[in-house]
Amino acid sequence: EEVSLGYATLRDSAFEVTAGTVVNARRQSPPSNRSWYIDVEPTSDAGVELVLPAGRACDVTGAICTADGRRLSNRLDLTVAGPPPAPLTAWAERVPDSHDGTAFRFRLRFSAEIDIGYVTLRDNSFDVTGGSITYVQRLARPSNRDWEITVAPDSNANVALVLAADRACDTAGAICTSGGGRLSNRLEIAVPAQP
Repeated sequence: EEVSLGYATLRDSAFEVTAGTVVNARRQSPPSNRSWYIDVEPTSDAGVELVLPAGRACDVTGAICTADGRRLSNRLDLTVAGPPPAPLTAWAERVPDSHDGTAFRFRLRFSAEIDIGYVTLRDNSFDVTGGSITYVQRLARPSNRDWEITVAPDSNANVALVLAADRACDTAGAICTSGGGRLSNRLEIAVPAQP
């Protein structure tokens, strides 16, 4: 039915909005107030929830009422999901082609912040054969996205490092975001000994 409501009131006062803002309200068939286009701007990647409450007294700003004082009888709940999070990925840079038996370094990068401490990354995250990780260092403190990893080979052994994907976040050494997103790709690094 026709309601007694202006566009500014509908835009600014009628809705209860979580994780977004109503930025525009325009009539579909002016001057009728029966059908509207509502534009909502999210404030984050989270889902947006809009509520149009029922039964508000007609003297309350934003109440939906007819000219003869009948109130909105049903509550409207609308939720629009945000985009799915991008997968968490890892990659290595500056990996040497080979080693001479002495320690070498490479850079480890993540596509998003991970929830991990340096001791856990050093001691529990990688499966290493032919050597051991002796030192890890954040390259842009306090961020956990970019690291330098130092590896000590076992003399002239070929070194292989594996960062496993999709480990449960409560597993020691798992690579996860604070929101529970797991590492989506398996990272394998091979550094052979020089002949």
